[in-house]
Amino acid sequence: MAHQFVSGFFSNNEPAWHGLGKVLPAGQWPGKEEAMKLAGHDWSVIEEPVYAKGQELANHKALFDDKGNVLAVVARSYAVIQNPVPYNLIEAVAREGIKWHCGITLQHGQCVVVGYLPEEWTAPGDNSPTIPFLTATWAHDGLTALKLLRTAVRVVCANTKAAAEAE
Repeated sequence: MAHQFVSGFFSNNEPAWHGLGKVLPAGQWPGKEEAMKLAGHDWSVIEEPVYAKGQELANHKALFDDKGNVLAVVARSYAVIQNPVPYNLIEAVAREGIKWHCGITLQHGQCVVVGYLPEEWTAPGDNSPTIPFLTATWAHDGLTALKLLRTAVRVVCANTKAAAEAE
C-alpha cells in the first residue's frame, strides 16, 4: 500500500495512479466545503484531558476526531489547527481564482489539499510552462507542522506528497 491512502481522495479530471477516490469531470471544480468533504477533511479535532491511574496528566492532552477516534496524545502546549484553516490559508494567499484540484487523507492523520492556480509560469532558464499548484499539508499528530507549498507536483499519495515537500 505505497500510496498510504486512507479515505476521502478526490481529483479533478485525472485519476491518480492508485485508481482510488472520486474523479470529478473536467471543469467541475468543487467549492471549499465540498472539497473538504470529498477529501475527508470535514470533521473537527476535539481536545480532552489525559488520565493515568486516575490522575490527570497536566502536561498532556488527547486529540480525537468528532467520531471519537483517537488521533494522538500531545503536549498541552500543542496548538490544534482545525481542517478549514489550510483551505482558508490557500484562499488568502491565492486571493482569487483558486480551484480545488485534489485532496487526500493519508495514514497517520496526514492531510493534503491542492489548489490549482490558473496561470502558468516558467522557471528561469526553462521555457516550458509549469502548471502551479498551491498545496497545504498538515496532520493532527503533534509532530507535523502546517506547510504551504507552491509546487508543480500534483499530490495524490504519500510519495507525491514527499516529492512536493522536497521540491
